[in-house]
Amino acid sequence: MFPNKYDICLAVKIELTTDMDFLCARVRGLRSKLYAGPSLLALARLATSAAYYERVLSGKVPPSHTEGERSLITAHVEHLLRLCGFLAGRRRQAFEWLTRRYQIENLKVLLRARSQKIGAEKIQDLLFELPEELSLPVDEILSAGDTESLARAIPLEAISGGISRAAGLPDDSRLPFFLESAVEKAFLTEGLNRVSKVGHAERARCMNLLAREVVSHNVLFVWRAMKNYSLGAALLRDFLVLHGPFEKSATYLRAFEGDDVAATLQALGMSNVLGGRQAAPATAAGLEAALQAWLYRAARRCYAESLADFGVVVSYYYLKRFELQDLLRLSEALRKGLGPDEAVTHLVTVK
Repeated sequence: MFPNKYDICLAVKIELTTDMDFLCARVRGLRSKLYAGPSLLALARLATSAAYYERVLSGKVPPSHTEGERSLITAHVEHLLRLCGFLAGRRRQAFEWLTRRYQIENLKVLLRARSQKIGAEKIQDLLFELPEELSLPVDEILSAGDTESLARAIPLEAISGGISRAAGLPDDSRLPFFLESAVEKAFLTEGLNRVSKVGHAERARCMNLLAREVVSHNVLFVWRAMKNYSLGAALLRDFLVLHGPFEKSATYLRAFEGDDVAATLQALGMSNVLGGRQAAPATAAGLEAALQAWLYRAARRCYAESLADFGVVVSYYYLKRFELQDLLRLSEALRKGLGPDEAVTHLVTVK
């Protein structure tokens, strides 16, 4: 495990407190250290992987890109868990669930491996190295014979209940897509549930961010299901988080009738997703990038508008999550030999 610059900020020995004024002041100090904008562009101009990892891992150079990326992810999750330790009550329950995002991503890797009958020893490098409290029973998940036994193998009640939604679906090439979608729906639904229980004064700002993530998931899910898998609406509704324009099936179905991304977003009442773009994206990948930028803009705005409340912490969670995504993308750009000008086109936080 490699230390990073955030460890220095959180390693100061202080008495544990759940005072929000203290925590928000601390998070604002951490926010100034995130790689974004000019600091991220400076990273993109580094010529070698060794120089890149020496910078982002505080002088430690990993033996491979895989080890470097795993170290970034592990440090990121441990950082969030330390922040979680300064929260209490419903705020802590909400933030703790958000940090499980990376446990959920590991679960998706296991679901794909299970569908392809890949053993545990061959996928270890694909799994995030997470703290013990976020571990998963790898062997039990991979060896589960059917969807019901798979659900029983997952130690998170909310997620195992979501997996059960896929019971009875045909065990064909589409099943992994539905299993992953069921997991994502369960994760986001539980997130909405927990955030809805925090104090009224700060709930709206936090819910706005999570709602954007929910709607983004729904848009991409329906787009891929209908365009890539040619799936009918009857199979989709059980895997949607029924929120916003997706609460009424007629609304979202009409929105996806054509192949024009801009028209789809307009029909969903989401034209602001494109921001100041000159043209709408033409592919699913472009749509996903636009939705990510939309959520990133909202996180920046929430961070700026929140004072000493939970909105500061939740917006920081999203800002840091996008930082990690961009650091991983820069690592991949170096691995592939992409120049800095091309690399930055794949980043969210340079704007």
